[in-house]
Amino acid sequence: MPIASSAVHLDAALTSISVNYQQDRDAFKAEKIFPVVPVQKQSDKYFTFDKAAWHRSEAGLLAPGAETRGANFTLSNSSYYCDVVGVHMDVADQLRGNADEALNIDTSATEYVTDNVLLKREIDCFSMVFETSSWTGSSTGSDITVGTQWSTVSSTPIADVQAQSDAILKNTGRRPNVLVLGGDVFASLNKNTDILDRIRYTQRGIVTEDLLAPLFGVERVIVASAIKNSGPEGGTTSMAFVGADTAWLGYVAPSPGLMTPSAGYLFAWTGLEGVSAGGVQIQKMRLDTKFSDRIVGVTSYDFVRTGADFGALFTDLLA
Repeated sequence: MPIASSAVHLDAALTSISVNYQQDRDAFKAEKIFPVVPVQKQSDKYFTFDKAAWHRSEAGLLAPGAETRGANFTLSNSSYYCDVVGVHMDVADQLRGNADEALNIDTSATEYVTDNVLLKREIDCFSMVFETSSWTGSSTGSDITVGTQWSTVSSTPIADVQAQSDAILKNTGRRPNVLVLGGDVFASLNKNTDILDRIRYTQRGIVTEDLLAPLFGVERVIVASAIKNSGPEGGTTSMAFVGADTAWLGYVAPSPGLMTPSAGYLFAWTGLEGVSAGGVQIQKMRLDTKFSDRIVGVTSYDFVRTGADFGALFTDLLA
């Protein structure tokens, strides 16, 4: 729906302020969860190693003059495909000409397009992270339903996470280093007695991601705090966190590399002209027949689950 001219001009508008609902860019966590792998081709293959061979020792005693025992590992391959996503907003000459100085319609359109693309990427990221029946590193080999939901103040989230951390270590040889919490789940932990008792004398007892990390035995706690409106344009607004009542525990490589295990990677197609690793390409083009400028935002990526057994998903955490 185009913006009406009356919406951009106010009598005696203040030039120092304007009101919008742009999200804090720090709320977008996609690049903070998985390492970014810049790729020159939109699709390609990558090698995967056989886990069983790497965790089985074939070494044995060596008799004088004898050969060492032979051993080998097997290789297979998987693939990625970076979808191209984009959106645009048209800024009409008449709209720009009538806009007050406080609005700066071109900057606002660029910010809107950028946020729109980043929110799409964020939604796609957490659709993969919080996808049910997809992670196999837990003690059951499937999703975990805790004995007492974490919204109950007397629940045991620390013990629940520790049990699955031990399971992933046993299954892969790697201790999980990242815990991702849905926004509502993080809010519920602010009332948990076990957690509050442990941080009682730190920073006025306020629960933060940095304080939770050592309690849960991980390097990073990440909260899925971006919000989305699932209502249609012109319809009822329906706001919610992109993360549901779930949490994900997993091992993520600090950086991408050969023979480097990780629960997942973010493949970013940098071969698409003007797109940096994880970045958004912004173009401005003239539409003469519409007497408008078009602000376009484009990026290309693929979130790939490269090691399902490096992660465990906690579901149904809130009453």
